[in-house]
Amino acid sequence: MSLEARLPNRRTADGQQATRSRLVLAGLLILGVLLTVWVLQQEGPVLPQGRTQPSQVPDYYIEGVRLKMLSTDKGVRYRLSASLLRQYVAEQRAELQQPRLQLLDTADGFDWDLRADRAEMTGNGARVDLRGRVVVKRGAAQRQQQIEISAEQMTLYPNDSRLESAVPVLVRHFNGQTTAAGLTADLSAKMMALQPRVHSEYESFITR
Repeated sequence: MSLEARLPNRRTADGQQATRSRLVLAGLLILGVLLTVWVLQQEGPVLPQGRTQPSQVPDYYIEGVRLKMLSTDKGVRYRLSASLLRQYVAEQRAELQQPRLQLLDTADGFDWDLRADRAEMTGNGARVDLRGRVVVKRGAAQRQQQIEISAEQMTLYPNDSRLESAVPVLVRHFNGQTTAAGLTADLSAKMMALQPRVHSEYESFITR
């Protein structure tokens, strides 16, 4: 057989070898991608610099907790109770089940009682995020001075008696009720700012 007759077969063999090389290279690339994805899944999500992933395991927990939180002048600022407290020391964070907070001796002379299904306390008690069915009541002997605020979420800043909610709220008072898209309230100064979509219903009183 002449050299010219054998050349086509050689080119075919070279082409097949090149195809096999490309397939091997593609397989290695795919394997590398799969390994990278697997490693990232094992390591967990990458968080921005300076942030750490919240711990899922508490340092300790207490059942039936009752605490007195002190103000800057060492007086009792509020009382706290909960069916369960989980403490995360490094994060200065605590999770509460069925919490109850009692703000004592506010500037308006009334105590405030706050209850929720659960809560998260951060900043050594400077902020309390209440979740679930949240009910806030102002204790007063006279019905005209009683107030009840309810919502699914509220945030309390105990140091300045500030209460905020970015979800719909219901405010009950002695002669009716008011609904709003949210609120900001200073519990010690009896000041409440309601967010838009405010609707009020009042009872009518007839005197004879």
